[in-house]
Amino acid sequence: MYLRFFQLACLRCSFVFVLHGCYTAALCSSRPGGFDSHCPERFGTGSIKWDRYVDRQSVRPMWVADMDFQSAPCIRKALQDRVDHGVFGYAAPTPEVYRSIKGYLRREHDWEVEGEAIVFLPGVVQGITACVLAFSEPGDAVASPTPVYPPILSTPRSLGRTTLELPMRAPESPGEPWTFDFEAMRSTLANSPQRPKLLILCSPQNPTSRVLDTTELREFLSLAQEFDMTICSDEIHCDLVLGDQKHRPTATLSSEAASRTVTLMSPSKTYNVPGLGIAFAIIPDPVRFPRRSSPPALESRAARAHVLLGKGRIVLLP
Repeated sequence: MYLRFFQLACLRCSFVFVLHGCYTAALCSSRPGGFDSHCPERFGTGSIKWDRYVDRQSVRPMWVADMDFQSAPCIRKALQDRVDHGVFGYAAPTPEVYRSIKGYLRREHDWEVEGEAIVFLPGVVQGITACVLAFSEPGDAVASPTPVYPPILSTPRSLGRTTLELPMRAPESPGEPWTFDFEAMRSTLANSPQRPKLLILCSPQNPTSRVLDTTELREFLSLAQEFDMTICSDEIHCDLVLGDQKHRPTATLSSEAASRTVTLMSPSKTYNVPGLGIAFAIIPDPVRFPRRSSPPALESRAARAHVLLGKGRIVLLP
């Protein structure tokens, strides 16, 4: 039943053609004076960010990851082209969509995946929901390092699971990073009255802005192996890294990591398109989930439009 739920979640995905538009063919510069220099008025437009507070003078809405400049021209064009076609019937992802995402994963994360491993979703939170339902039963424990993005804790609770918080160590001095206390985490997992079935990672970590290094990822994999947990790796912020830091997808650690991990990604944060409902899961092991998706047409076109190649530019590949 839970595996079927994941199939249905995949079938309901929206705006996959946006992925094609985001992950393809023209250069959109983000230099000053480029597309990100124009911020239209959003108050009164149904914006969750701006319409939540009536008092615009004393409240600045910085509570949600939603940028105010217009989307890149290549993304808007991909959407407009599909709208101009005028027919919005049932559709399937085209080979170009898969090719765009696979190329992005190869270039940005040195990760080779099969097209069949890519499963489309209406959002990362829906992917988390599907993982909770598929890999745990009511009363089981779902573990996650904390502090963390609130839905990672609230989603399992709403589905009758127990959340097992694995507290991170706060910085002792300003400017120092948050760190992971793996021995304390191991003790918490071992002493949990409910068996931990699922480990949800947020990598890079939200809200501490930590980019997990390979050693830390291997420690989490070791915990998952020791307690036989599936890993749900929320990697929605993977392209928003600064300096010489490098994001490494959890599933690329080893074949064991790949078979144990469901990776969730989306262009919504990097390219500021959260309202379009675009995300995808990468599931290298077909035994864990039946890999099936059938996204509508408008989504795929825009989806090709988002790919970050290098720093400070968006490149769309043919």
